[in-house]
Amino acid sequence: MKEANDLVFFGGADVNEENSFNTDFLSVFCREFMFLCHFDGEKDSCSVKIINGEALGLSAGEEKNFSDFGQFLSRVLKYIHPEDAESVGRIFTPEGYREVLENSNFETFNVRWNYGEMGYLYNQLVVAAAGDSRSAVIIGMKEIGKEHRERIIRENINMKYASAILSLSREYPHVYIVDLESNDMSVCADIDPSSGLFAQYEHGIDYDETIASYIRDVVYPDQQEHMLLVLSREYVKWSLRENNAYTREFLNKEEQYCEITYLQPNPESDSNMVIMGLGVKDEEIRAKIEDARQREFQQSLMEGLSKEYHTVFLIHPDRTMELYRTTGVSTIMEALRIGMEVKDYSICLPLYVRRYVAADDQDRILEEATFYNLIKNVPENGILPITYKRVDSTGEETYHQTCFAKAKGLDGETNIVMAFRDVDATIRQQIREREQYNSVVKERDSDGLTSMNNRLCYERRIKEYPEFEAGSISVIYVDVDGLHELNNTKGHEAGDIMLKFVAYLIQEKWGIDHTYRIGGDEFTAFLFDVAEEDLLKEMEAFRARITEEGYRVSMGECTAPLAGIDMTEVIKKAEERMYAEKRSHYSGKNDRRRR
Repeated sequence: MKEANDLVFFGGADVNEENSFNTDFLSVFCREFMFLCHFDGEKDSCSVKIINGEALGLSAGEEKNFSDFGQFLSRVLKYIHPEDAESVGRIFTPEGYREVLENSNFETFNVRWNYGEMGYLYNQLVVAAAGDSRSAVIIGMKEIGKEHRERIIRENINMKYASAILSLSREYPHVYIVDLESNDMSVCADIDPSSGLFAQYEHGIDYDETIASYIRDVVYPDQQEHMLLVLSREYVKWSLRENNAYTREFLNKEEQYCEITYLQPNPESDSNMVIMGLGVKDEEIRAKIEDARQREFQQSLMEGLSKEYHTVFLIHPDRTMELYRTTGVSTIMEALRIGMEVKDYSICLPLYVRRYVAADDQDRILEEATFYNLIKNVPENGILPITYKRVDSTGEETYHQTCFAKAKGLDGETNIVMAFRDVDATIRQQIREREQYNSVVKERDSDGLTSMNNRLCYERRIKEYPEFEAGSISVIYVDVDGLHELNNTKGHEAGDIMLKFVAYLIQEKWGIDHTYRIGGDEFTAFLFDVAEEDLLKEMEAFRARITEEGYRVSMGECTAPLAGIDMTEVIKKAEERMYAEKRSHYSGKNDRRRR
């Protein structure tokens, strides 16, 4: 069958000498259309035939003549989305369709049509010439498939955020639209998906799953845990709360520097919609890092590493110390006096550490900051920072940092530059950010009644368990018996008390990290590298403790090697064993369902 546009044009040419219009003939070829309308501008006649289903309040096969084109237009606009109605109204005038058809015999437009309970869905509106004079036109409305509708929606979204997409596409080869609320991500239409790092996806991408997979497959191993945190939807939203852009740099497994940027195009109206740019920017970032290192190195020698550093000492190979620069900050004047009076680094360092460094940091500083270790560990043209808690005369602890760099003397010998700075505000801000993130995650993953990990957390974790470094995994499936009866006889408060007790005992027995409440009265626990006979003993001890409290549970377990595991099958087997035990319990005298 020909395309709809060709069919309409073919039908439009079927005009006899009296300038009449054969809608019956055309409808045979245009069965996918909802309706066809013929408007003759010279005769001011307008006739409509319904092709499929119901349209315009008419049934399939029904024909209707309208007194004028305005009457037909009013009927059409009742079914078109208000945002599309204005543009349709401009087209559906003699001047409008003549302008539309000025350079072609037909045009198509995407409009949203009201389907009642289904809401507005995109359809295709076709306008075709019905004669050489263009005084007559054929108008048809055609349903389109789901894939075509999704493409239109993506194109509209891309158009809405075109400025932000264009801005990022100039910097990054891969650009995506992300809905941080619904966890949905789409490849932008003007980016070739085959060249993207997520080439297997185009639309409806699960952001959480894809980012986790990308980090696991691409990001340098030492940075993976950190990147999972800073690229999570919660962290990105939190980072965009004040600025409309958020950027992170990282290394891939080929040790190339990459960069990812989130741009919030409309923070006021669409705060959850962001444009994400991603790409390898190894040369640019290395050049930036090297430039920063060179500047910082020169500054470390000439200006005390940076304006943030209070004091700079130069330590010579013979361990003698030379004060290079100081701002006179009172909190370190004692350290200056030690350095200026003793002038021997091997003596000055222990004196300073024992007097002013918090006890739990002292041994570490004394080890890391020996002159020998500094010569060995301070990078060439780089800085080695050592952060610690400093205790002032009142006993208050604040975070400080001593940074070390290498500097060649005129004699070619390696000297060490030592600089001090206060980093208390920075470290405490990082701690607050981490605590805030943990609070958000805990609220998201916690069960409201028992404070255990909830089902949302469970469904995410079981996808991660096959990647754990362990030989085997054991699943314990627990179902609390008699919850319904207890709620009916003693009230829901009694039922809640029972569930809380069971949850408490599960966590006490098998920890809090891998135990979950996955339903009203269902719980699971996961253990690693536990012998099955030991597991069964633990379950018996758990049952006994539950029985002492006057409650009862049904339990099932399954243990399997992690290599090549199908978590769904292992969990299903544990659940089946639990239900077998429950049926055994209820099949005898305890079966309350017979009473």
